[in-house]
Amino acid sequence: SLTLPGVVILSEYGHQSSTAYLPEDWEERPIYAWRKDPEVRSRYGTLGSKLGVAHCNIFPNVWFKVNSQLAVVHQPKGPTKTELWYFILVDKNAPEEINEGWKQSTMYSLGPSGLREQDDGENW
Repeated sequence: SLTLPGVVILSEYGHQSSTAYLPEDWEERPIYAWRKDPEVRSRYGTLGSKLGVAHCNIFPNVWFKVNSQLAVVHQPKGPTKTELWYFILVDKNAPEEINEGWKQSTMYSLGPSGLREQDDGENW
C-alpha cells in the first residue's frame, strides 16, 4: 500500500481533517493540474500546493472529500439506518472538460456505484 507523510487535525467538538503530502514526481490527471500553477504555489506555499487526498468531517453528519469535489450528508433514517446524499461540487467558471472530469472521477470511485464504497452499504 502507498504510505505518504501527512497531517491529521482533530477538534474537541468531533470535527476532523486529514491529508497526505504528494511527492514532487507525482503523476496527476489534468483535473489536478492546478497544483502546478505558479499562482497556486505562491498563495498556498510549496507544502500547501502539494496536498494530496484530503477529507474533512463536520460533526455530526457532513463529510467532504476535497480532492474529489464531493460533499456527503449523512441523514439518520432510524436507529440502525443512515441515508447518504452525495453532491459533486464543480466550479461554474471552469472549462466543461474539467468539470466533467471531476464528475466522472467521483462517480466511478465513490458512492454506491463507485469502486471504493459499493461495499459500505448492505452486503450485496
